[in-house]
Amino acid sequence: MNWDDDERIHLINLLNDCVRLTELGNFNDADIALYHLSQLASSDGDSMQRVATYFIEALAYCQVVKNLRGVPKVLHLVKTLSTPEQQLVKKLFFDFYPFIKIAHTITNQAIIEAMKGETSINVLDLSPSYNALQWTNLMNLENLDPEKLPIKKGEPLAISSVLQLHSLLATDDDNEMVKMRRGTGQRMFPEMLAKPKKKKVVNPSPDSALSPFSPCPSHKMESFLYGLWKLQPKVMVITEQESNVNNGSSLTKRVRSALKFYSTLFDCLEASTSRTSERRSLMEKMLLGEEIRNIVAGEGVERKERHEKLVTWIPRLELAGFRREPISSNGIRLATKLLQTYVPGYHIHQKNKCLFIYRHNVPLFSVSAWKF
Repeated sequence: MNWDDDERIHLINLLNDCVRLTELGNFNDADIALYHLSQLASSDGDSMQRVATYFIEALAYCQVVKNLRGVPKVLHLVKTLSTPEQQLVKKLFFDFYPFIKIAHTITNQAIIEAMKGETSINVLDLSPSYNALQWTNLMNLENLDPEKLPIKKGEPLAISSVLQLHSLLATDDDNEMVKMRRGTGQRMFPEMLAKPKKKKVVNPSPDSALSPFSPCPSHKMESFLYGLWKLQPKVMVITEQESNVNNGSSLTKRVRSALKFYSTLFDCLEASTSRTSERRSLMEKMLLGEEIRNIVAGEGVERKERHEKLVTWIPRLELAGFRREPISSNGIRLATKLLQTYVPGYHIHQKNKCLFIYRHNVPLFSVSAWKF
């Protein structure tokens, strides 16, 4: 069944109504909306029906979260996949989409050019590599202390992070709100207090985890970036989702942003993969579906999927002492060539020295390079 635009719009409007009712605490009407949505959604239908399936499931969990606070702990809103399962779904994402391949291409080229003339280098990969997921259990990112890494000061270092840093934005929302109400000034790194920089520091946006105006700043992110800065990397390349579902967002805004992002990802699959593909269904359920549920129904430290747009990452990294570096023209050329092997609709756009990967008119991922 192929839906026309009117049917897709009807489903989206009904989904938005359900979110609004849930946020208002009108669970009876929200439950009715969920029932009607369940008649329209289908895990083996077109891209809109498929993505709606995971959003209404997440909204059902969300209603449980708001009514019965102890139940979410039993339901495990953050599902822990076994290492083989992680290997499988990450491999499927890598195979179905060009995003990780482009991130690796850009990162490798940036490292090659930054390390020209060096005889030996250190590479710190903050991501559980898509080809080496056995290391995942040995390095959870939030427990990593950069200062304890066996890297000697002065040794050439490159850092790569692919879809990982946002996990450090998870906070205990209620406690952080209390702290911010009591706070009186902006937190600064010790070096900034001791020796102000000549370069003007860009004011963080209100949504930034380092901004005094943020309702839920992340101290983990602040200290972690400071630890990376102290390592003095010659280059650091960061790939993140170009979406805004982080701290301070109401449920309505969160779902609206997430729906735009994930429905585009599902559309990508619709254009390139059979609806009956078991591999597609598995990846949608175990990876994309779990992320959606975490974004919509997860709260506090359990909500790990807190994507932010690059416009928020830029002031955060600059405040930490990093400087933007232009993405390599050779890297862009290689990435563009790679995109040509995929279905039409993907394209790359450069802005403010950074790179964005689009599907039609929707930016999905950003790649940015940074220097100590």
